[in-house]
Amino acid sequence: MIFSGVKYFISPSLPAGRQDELSKFLDANGGSGVPVQDASHVITDTLQFEGEADAPEDVKVVTV
Repeated sequence: MIFSGVKYFISPSLPAGRQDELSKFLDANGGSGVPVQDASHVITDTLQFEGEADAPEDVKVVTV
């Protein structure tokens, strides 16, 4: 699966409907939603996201 091994955190700054859409897509393709401190990727609409201080140093930050 394309997102196998991806542990993602979706920033709560994204609209709830978009968060749900992204979660369903990522989960269906091998991703796993996790708390920000366990994430390999953060999906956000801003570089200053909620939980930024708790994110791992090597986390990949991506925008939609």
